[in-house]
Amino acid sequence: MHPNFYHWHARVQLKPEVSILEPRWNAAAKATHEPSASDICSLLMLVLFPGAEPDFAKRFSEALVKLEPTFPPDHNAELLRVMATAGVYSQLEAFSNVADALALGLHAAA
Repeated sequence: MHPNFYHWHARVQLKPEVSILEPRWNAAAKATHEPSASDICSLLMLVLFPGAEPDFAKRFSEALVKLEPTFPPDHNAELLRVMATAGVYSQLEAFSNVADALALGLHAAA
């Protein structure tokens, strides 16, 4: 888990319970473990642009709820962006084709 994940989470949910952070990070990492090429694009769009990719956001939210039941299933757009960011970050921690694609997408967006 990234050491600043609490602060990322706190930007959208005031004073999050510390006990939920590790399970949520792990859920985001697992939900983004083996993304397809289109999921990589959708994940980046979700991270970078509010309201982007509503179909992917719905699927991603459902996957997170299954992996971490305390994740709110509705009205969670900003928290979903935080979780997508955690998923992207977790993918960037190791060398892989997915990490390369995400890095190139972030570089292109910059």
